[in-house]
Amino acid sequence: MAAIMCMLSACHKEEDDIFAFATLAITTDVAENIERVQAQAVFTNINSRKVTTTADFNGNTVTVELLRGPYLISIEGVFSYHDNSGSVVMHQFRAQTDYAEIMDKSQNLITLKAILLD
Repeated sequence: MAAIMCMLSACHKEEDDIFAFATLAITTDVAENIERVQAQAVFTNINSRKVTTTADFNGNTVTVELLRGPYLISIEGVFSYHDNSGSVVMHQFRAQTDYAEIMDKSQNLITLKAILLD
């Protein structure tokens, strides 16, 4: 029985090793501090074509657990910030990259520059 439990826990550890956390950050030239993003980020694994989507942004970043590997990433939505006068400014945007390596277990930071659509 102990041998079976050992084998099961070893398999679980190997499974954990194939996943990684990736943090996607949105930047722009029009604002130093993006306060809120309402958008859908789509992560497509280039090798397996598996698609993972998320809209769970915290400020200008979102973190997602993915299989390790190369990804195509695209995002489209709205971000907001306060300008110098204190007014809230909103912009529609999109951003993408054709290749991002997500290989480290927890230190994968991808920064994408927003392309304004308005």
